[in-house]
Amino acid sequence: MNPEVPAGHTEPADHTDDDDLQRYVLGRLSAAKAHVLERHVFDCTQCKDRLAITAQIAAKILNLQRDQEGANKRTEPRFRISDAVFLRSFAPALPDRWRVQIADVSKNGLGLLVPRRLSPGTVVQVQSGPTFALGEVKHSRQVGEHQFHTGIRLQDVVARPSPDPSSITS
Repeated sequence: MNPEVPAGHTEPADHTDDDDLQRYVLGRLSAAKAHVLERHVFDCTQCKDRLAITAQIAAKILNLQRDQEGANKRTEPRFRISDAVFLRSFAPALPDRWRVQIADVSKNGLGLLVPRRLSPGTVVQVQSGPTFALGEVKHSRQVGEHQFHTGIRLQDVVARPSPDPSSITS
């Protein structure tokens, strides 16, 4: 019996741990570990639910920190502007990752063209290359068949460090 798990609770060894879920939501998990996590999480109802809860908590904490600190975004990593990015819904946790178009950019968010309507309050991750952003859907309106203009308020932007070329072995 695991002494760290309260009596009456079990934690199977094959479930994803909370720290990895948090690193995944924030884009801080290596690509290899993220791939392994995704293979399990989107097939495991328990871990999928925990991913959604983790994303909601992270979004609330990041939103509170930004509101309290009045962070100057110019001193933090900037989200690389490109014509297309990847979008994933964490809360609710959906297994799909969509390639979406950036429609417009504002000081605190993005307007994206998404293939399905996402409800306000949905916690999402936007990825452009090694840069990840956690955000919250503020609005989503249909602009075409299977196309929705979706406003995302960004809450945290993280650039995943590139691997050190000297550490790669042949």
